[in-house]
Amino acid sequence: MYIEKINTINIVIYRPPTKQTLFKIILNKVKQLLEGMSTPETVVIISGDFNFPFVEWTRGAQNGCTWKVKSGCSRDEMEQFVKLIELFDKHNLIQAIEEPTREKNTLDLIFTNDIEIFINIDVSKSSLSDHDIIEITTNYKMNNKEINHETNTKNEEPDFRQLNFHNENVIWSNINNEINKYPWYELFKNENTENCTMFIISVLLTICMKFIPRKYIGGKSKIPRERKILLNRMKMLKRTKHRTQNKKKREKISEKIKETEYMLINHRKEERRDTEKNVLENMKKNPKVLFDYIKKQNNRDTKIGPFKINNEYEYDPKEICKILVGEYNSQYSKMKNKENVSKELFSHIEDGDLTDIDITEKDI
Repeated sequence: MYIEKINTINIVIYRPPTKQTLFKIILNKVKQLLEGMSTPETVVIISGDFNFPFVEWTRGAQNGCTWKVKSGCSRDEMEQFVKLIELFDKHNLIQAIEEPTREKNTLDLIFTNDIEIFINIDVSKSSLSDHDIIEITTNYKMNNKEINHETNTKNEEPDFRQLNFHNENVIWSNINNEINKYPWYELFKNENTENCTMFIISVLLTICMKFIPRKYIGGKSKIPRERKILLNRMKMLKRTKHRTQNKKKREKISEKIKETEYMLINHRKEERRDTEKNVLENMKKNPKVLFDYIKKQNNRDTKIGPFKINNEYEYDPKEICKILVGEYNSQYSKMKNKENVSKELFSHIEDGDLTDIDITEKDI
């Protein structure tokens, strides 16, 4: 499926575990689609149940996954997997799922040629399937002008997506008690699957709307044109760096990324300085300008979290700080050969040593 408004191709694949001929036909069709892509480059997302239980995936620093083969695969299965990887490597498609999606195996995979569009990946158990649910948040943004104005009215239909399930003040025991009040067995007796599903969704939504707060949706923020250009440039540079194999070229691209980051920081500083200057110049004539500016600053969402650690959410700010500190420190190697530094080490002077430099506590 091609989505023109966001220039994205979405392909869904199912690989039958035993039918090699059918999978060859599928790969040939995908190959035709990839080779026939127009310019500017289309974003490609390929997902599905690929049924390769013998492959183990590991997510790297750039969120892309590398693979290695476990034991227990046939020659035909290995041949199919190699052909798939060769085709996807040719078109710079990166796999994003490392978590098991059925028991201990990662069968459901998602490939894309722009890994940066994936902001968050969450894999959770499902009561309707033996495969787990994969939820991916992207950085796609809808054009507000094309959204029906009725969605912004107070009479909009309730939806699970409006609720903040990660809010630390949600009392889940109350929700469970409300659910247990319903005589589910009697309600579902002699009913078909569709009616049962619609009814339980309706009940759960009603209960959740009662006990779970809505998500905070901030006001529309207009990004200046100059900053948009810099952000797009940053995105393209990172994408080019990710695809470039030559070390010298990667270093040059890294320098351009640093330069663009510096320009972005300066642009934000100038923008803030201009805003504050405008407030100061107009506050005497219109004091509301100052109060509006202060109100906007106070309403900024600066909270971090929650963090998901081992399938559990951490809300405590102190614990989140410890996690961030640990993640930062993990990037540095520890000293292996620690020596006890004594005053005698510095009092022993040899020819050629620098002895005329004085560093005081104030200098430090």
